Amino acid sequence: MSIELEIATKNNILVQLYNDKATGVISATEFGIIKNSNTVEIEKLNVRLTDIDFDRKTLEEKINNIIINNIGASALPFDIVYTDKFLPRSSNSKVDYTLLEKSYNEKEEEKNLTLKRTI
Repeated sequence: MSIELEIATKNNILVQLYNDKATGVISATEFGIIKNSNTVEIEKLNVRLTDIDFDRKTLEEKINNIIINNIGASALPFDIVYTDKFLPRSSNSKVDYTLLEKSYNEKEEEKNLTLKRTI
């Protein structure tokens, strides 16, 4: 589960918690205990999220420095894409760029369709 999803889940729990308190399902004491624990967990998740963003920036700087020092500035990537899935491989164990490009194009088409629907 991604950190953003965990934060959203905890926020939804807090919303439901307020509803339960308002309808009398839980007492004020139970409300306080659960609210405090969820609030602390949300704060911890937000700290983790900022740490990850910082780690990504430092990692990108390291990658860019290695490329500049070894290959040259003209070889710098436009962007670096992070994924939690393995890249598709061909039969000779190299990255299958045709499948990778196809999945990327499908995602871009889906984004464009979503934009057209909202406009």
